[in-house]
Amino acid sequence: MPWAKLDDQMWGHPKFMGLSNTAVGLWTRSLSYAAGHLTDGFIPESFVARFAEAGEITELLDVGLWTQVDSGYMMHDWADYQPQAADVKAARKADSARKSKARNRSTK
Repeated sequence: MPWAKLDDQMWGHPKFMGLSNTAVGLWTRSLSYAAGHLTDGFIPESFVARFAEAGEITELLDVGLWTQVDSGYMMHDWADYQPQAADVKAARKADSARKSKARNRSTK
């Protein structure tokens, strides 16, 4: 399971200062979703429809934290701050191979 990175100074960043708590909650929930599902920052419309109201979406778009794309939204600057899906998958594969090798060694 990858971890999402959240800046400890986010609370005071100009983009977040004017947002409602519900918009910040949507952004945070979306961050967790994108990291957990390895979407590289893509948030599908189906996810947004379940958790958001139009005002919160507008807030995130207006300050540039989200960009609207086909079938959903992209989180701004995802690749600059979050692990990329390909890197997470490669690390998982390497970890699995390492553990398999260690298990095979211990059974001989």
